[in-house]
Amino acid sequence: MEALRFKVEVNFEEGKTYSVCLRGARRYPKDEFDLSLYTPEFWEKPKAIANIVSQKQYRFRDVDAKYCIDNYDETARHYYGLLTAMNNVYKDFDDREIITILQFVIV
Repeated sequence: MEALRFKVEVNFEEGKTYSVCLRGARRYPKDEFDLSLYTPEFWEKPKAIANIVSQKQYRFRDVDAKYCIDNYDETARHYYGLLTAMNNVYKDFDDREIITILQFVIV
């Protein structure tokens, strides 16, 4: 099981699908339970467990709204909101970079 740490508190709902945009081309192994999700209030013990639905790599500037629609951060559910979020997390982020859209469901 892989750890995924969020810098902000997220209220994950069981059975709901979310996505996150990550810098770089990443691959996560799929297992019985794929991800343990940590937030600032749950840094030592996972807040939730999730299974990966999909993981795809794109050049950031090629991403359109359909890839952001279920982002865990409501302000990042469109291209410019996601770009703002990426610039806040990664100070030197460039929209020509390869990113991974990781979609997961809370179990």
